[in-house]
Formats: sequence, C-alpha cells, structure tokens
Amino acid sequence: MKFTLNRRTYRWAAFAVVLAAGAAAVSPADASVSRPAQRGSATPLAPHAAGRLIVSFKPSASAAAKEQVLTARGAKHHQRLATKGTHTELVDLPAGVSVEEAMASYKADPTVRFAEPDYLVTSDFTSNDPLFTNDSLWGMQGDASVPANQFGTGAAEAWAAGYTGSSNVVVGVIDEGIQVTHPDLLANIWVNPYETAGNSIDDDRNGFVDDVNGWDFFNGDASVFDGAANPAIDAHGTHVSGTIGGVGGNGLGVAGVNWSVKIVSAKFLGPNGGYISGAVKALNYLVDLKVNHGVNLVAVNNSWGGGGYSQAMSDSINAAGDQGVLFIAAAGNSGTNNDTTANYPSNYDCTRGGTRGWDCVVAVAAIDSSGGLASFSQYGATTVDLGAPGVGITSSVPNSTYSSYSGTSMATPHVTGAAALCASMNPTNTGAAIRNALVASAAPTASLSGRTVSGGRLDIGAMMQYCLPASLPVTGAPTALTATPTGTTTVALLWTDGATNETRFDIERALSNAGTCGTFAIVGQAAANATSFNSIGMTAATYYCFRVRAANSYNGVDYSPYAEATARTNSPPPALPGSFSKVAPTNNARNRSRTALTLSWATSSGATRYEYCVDKINDNVCNGTWVSTDTVLSIVINGLSSKTKHYWQVHAVNGNGVTDANAGIWWTFTTS
Repeated sequence: MKFTLNRRTYRWAAFAVVLAAGAAAVSPADASVSRPAQRGSATPLAPHAAGRLIVSFKPSASAAAKEQVLTARGAKHHQRLATKGTHTELVDLPAGVSVEEAMASYKADPTVRFAEPDYLVTSDFTSNDPLFTNDSLWGMQGDASVPANQFGTGAAEAWAAGYTGSSNVVVGVIDEGIQVTHPDLLANIWVNPYETAGNSIDDDRNGFVDDVNGWDFFNGDASVFDGAANPAIDAHGTHVSGTIGGVGGNGLGVAGVNWSVKIVSAKFLGPNGGYISGAVKALNYLVDLKVNHGVNLVAVNNSWGGGGYSQAMSDSINAAGDQGVLFIAAAGNSGTNNDTTANYPSNYDCTRGGTRGWDCVVAVAAIDSSGGLASFSQYGATTVDLGAPGVGITSSVPNSTYSSYSGTSMATPHVTGAAALCASMNPTNTGAAIRNALVASAAPTASLSGRTVSGGRLDIGAMMQYCLPASLPVTGAPTALTATPTGTTTVALLWTDGATNETRFDIERALSNAGTCGTFAIVGQAAANATSFNSIGMTAATYYCFRVRAANSYNGVDYSPYAEATARTNSPPPALPGSFSKVAPTNNARNRSRTALTLSWATSSGATRYEYCVDKINDNVCNGTWVSTDTVLSIVINGLSSKTKHYWQVHAVNGNGVTDANAGIWWTFTTS
C-alpha cells in the first residue's frame, strides 16, 4: 500500500511555504525530518521524525521488563503518550541508529506490541483570495434560507428554527492553535473550571499545568496561541474554529454552525506541520478530559493528514470511540481515491474490529458552491462518508480578522459543527446516533454519487429530524426479517418496514448455541425507511441470532418491538484434493485397448463429498457432467475412447454445497 503526504499551500503577503510531493519539509523545532527511503530500498517510509520512535509494550509487560528493553537499546529518553493507563511510549534513539534499524530491533522483542515511525503530518487546506466577499458564508446557507444556496449546509435553516447550539457541548480542535481572544471566538472558548490560570500548579492533576484553554503539544506549554506577531502562525486552527463556533447574532464578522459551543484547543501543528505523536497526545488529552474531568466532549475536528498508518493513532481513536466521541477527519487534498490509496487519519477504522457496531470516524470530502466535488478533494465510495462546503470558506483568522480558505480542512469543521449542533438539540443523543444523523440525512449530490458512502452532502436542515427529540413515539415494527448467508463472514438481512415515526433501525447480533441466543450487541444502524442491512465480520460456519427494531428520540429514546431471525454463516471452502493418480486396468488377451481407467485422490479437509469430470476438450471447463462420488476416493471409468487424450479433475464439496473454485489443474491421460 502506498501512502502520500498531504500537501498544503499558504499564501499571505509576507509568508509562503509550499510542501510539495517529494520536497523536503522544514522540521518542527524538536526534531529533524527523515527523508523517505529512496527507490529500490526495501521498505519506503513516509516522512517521519529522525531519532525517535513510537513503541508500544504488551499490557502484560512489567515496568522492569519495559525498562530493560529500553536500556538494552540505548534509549536516551522516553515518555508516555498519555498520562494515564497507556503502554505506548515516545522513545529517543541513540546517536547513529536509524529509525528502520530501531524498528526492527524493538519489533523482535516479545514484550513489544508494535514499533512505528513518528510520521510527519500537515493541515489539509489551500488559501485563496483573502478579500473574497460575495456570499462569503455560502457554506451556512440552505435552499430555504435568505440568502440561499442549495449546496450549503443548511445551518441557517436550523438557526431560523431556533437551534443555535449550547455552551454545554464541547468539541476539541486537534490542529494548530487558536486565537482565543478573537472577538468572534472568545465567548465560545472552553475555560477549564478546575484550573487556576498563572499559578504554575496542575490544579486538576491531569498532568498539564495551567491548561486553561487546552494545551500546546507542539511547544509543550499552556499557550495555545502563538500568532500575535505572525498571523501565519495558528491561522489554520483559528479558521477551523470559526466555522465550528464563530459567535452568531453579534453583528460582527462570521457566524459558525454553532453560535454557542465550547472549543478546546489541542495544538500539535506548527508552521510546517507536526508529528503523529503530537496528535496522539492531543487526542488522549481530550478523551481524558471527558473520562476523568466531566467534560461533555462530543467530537474532535481533524483537518490534517499525511504519513503512514500508525497503530498508536488507531488505538487512541478507538479509545475515543469507546467514550462515544466522534473523530471527524478531512479526506485529503490530493484528488485521489481513498478506497485504493489510504489517507490517514480519515481512513482509520474505529469499530474495534467490528465489535462496537458503529464507526467513530467520519471522513469528509469538499464541495464547491455549485455542488461539484472540489478538484483537490479526495474521495472514496467506501471510505469517505459525505461532502461539505470546502471552497471559498470565510472564517476567523489571527489578529481578530477574517479570510477565505479552501480545502477539505474547511469542509471538516462544518461536519464537526453539525455534530455539536445535533448534540445540543437532544442531550441523550449518543455518538452513534449523531453519526447516523449526519450520514443518513445527507442530501443526494451528483458529484458525490459513487464517490462517498452516503452519495451526498451535509444537510443540517434535514439532519434536525434525526437529532431532535421526537414529538411522536415509534408505532408499528419491522416484520418478516430474513437472514441469508452471503459468505463465510457475511449475512444479508431483509425486512418489511412496518414502523412509522422512526429515525433509524438498530441492528443487533448474538451468537446462537443450540438454538439459544447469547448476549445481543448493536452491530450497525440503518436509516429511516430502510429495509436491508449487510452484517459483516462474523465467524465461518457459525450460527447467529439477529434482531432489528425501529427507534427515535421520543422522550429520550423510543423503540419498536423486534423482528428476529437466525442464520448460519457459510463454511470455508474445503482444502484442495491431492495425490491424484491414474491406473490402467491390467491388459488381457481379449482387451488390449486401455479404455478403462482408475482415478484416485487423497482426502480433502473440510469436504463432505467429491465430484469428478472427464473431458476430451482442453479448455479448463467441464463440458460433460460433474459426477458425485459421495465420500469415495477412487472411481473406475469405463468406455473411454481409445487412443484419445483425456482431461480430468476432482472437486471437494463442503456442507454448503460450495466447491473449491480451483481444485487443481486438469490432469491428462491418453488411452491406448
């Protein structure tokens, strides 16, 4: 698999940096950048920090064992990527040891779970004309707003209905820093209620001193804004934040999707990018605020990308998903297909291997004001969820001003803002319910058809019906549920939609033992009025129970009765038959023509019967009939044509009637 470094271009009057494909990047202050391996090297790596490595130990490893591993390899310094409950460390390598060498050494140790580079990542945006003024907030408009743009998010329709957000909802911005004093952001910046500013004490004991508005993981301090003297610094994070939560109704500047919300800055990007270890620390910090400090964190915005797959990042994203936190990520700006060339972090899976039942990652493509997929935007029919406005987006920037940028970076905060708005409409909405609302309500869009999972764009006006507490309970129920195995790990569910007032269907699954269903767990959700679902990630030749019910948010949550069904996944194909042989009968005086033959083969693991075919045509297809032998491993064939070349093959068949698709070559023999 190839990984590409996302590129960004800044264009301001006094500042210009271009990170182009293959160009060296100026490193953050704490480390240099190791170049990718040259053509012909064994394992090319995406750009990463030289001199350090991310190492994760197995949970069973003792503190002494970890220290021994690090000491034996000359680790100069190491630090945990989270302050509590983690086995993952950022390790400084001794002088002269390459990242590749160190990775191989650590991976060879039985106490090590994984070792990987600290990848370089950058923000996903491109600046354009800063004086852009015509319909500068088109991304907030909808087809029913004034002014109107049918390809906007429809946020203005929610405002008109009285839904402008809530200060009880918190989102994290993992990005550059934020100008927390910006007049369009100040009221919506999170303030740590347990921390006293400037006393140099970690009052809330979370491992970060004076983290009043968040933390700067790039510089390692509590100052989340460093752009007062240079407006190029922290511009991206400030712009993203304005789209999520620029104060509305104040007669000033812009309005975000939420007029009221709380934004936590988790800065890890500097002027030329940052490293994946910083992103891991930032996400762990935010999740700790939710788990141990009561912060109502609903979603985190990730308008950045690059580098290769990081197990440490995947672990942290899944830990966030365990807490119901949505990880909303930019699809990338290389114009490529994420289904075929993965882009991180938007391509991470956050389902705990399918066991959670929903994916906490929401990947976002960019569209323009005419509804077209932006020329730079990456896409993916199975990996990018929906589109959102990302071209000519005006928002807040440092020095209390405003500017217009383009990129999937700009599309992503529209979706993060929508998630926060959905949470404000009904505090009982779970992360899974909010994700379902975002995707199920997406407006069909021609440019996104076959290029995103939903085939549509963010539609906050339509999303409201999924987020608001229902005024009526669910009536009726799904009926006639059928479960049909479609493979060794997949089952197709079909039902009749007999429910009304539902906003979704919950799909649940349990193991079945001798006809008794085990503990059910939600494995997916389907949109209102749906009649099908494809259940995946199961074990071959195993019985499962399925049930489906309709749901909405009436009085918090309301459900219909279940429709139920059972199914057994298919058995895996049997092993290839082997030890093929052919023996001609003994000649005698009366019959010197060898027109009979004994064919035999060895037992095939997983087979319940066998079938063979003898043919005269060499086209690798049985032109006659496949003849079953049941479990017999040898057959005598009579009446063959003399002095003729024949072809034969044996298939192994299992209990599902599935034959091995390629049970070996067609063997040949010629009669005499």
